[in-house]
Amino acid sequence: MDPISTALTNAWLSAVVRLRAPPTDLPPRAGPPQTLTDAIEDALRRDGAGNDTARSGLMVDQLA
Repeated sequence: MDPISTALTNAWLSAVVRLRAPPTDLPPRAGPPQTLTDAIEDALRRDGAGNDTARSGLMVDQLA
């Protein structure tokens, strides 16, 4: 795997792990995303991948 593919895969998997982790008492991050993982996590949360609808098996991405 080339370095760019490795970095994208790593960021994607890290974002999904963060998304599925139990909530913490830390305040939400302020400002724009600082890393690729932050950007992917924000996009997943914004598009509803972290809610119960996604876990129930309903389609999240209607274009897929």
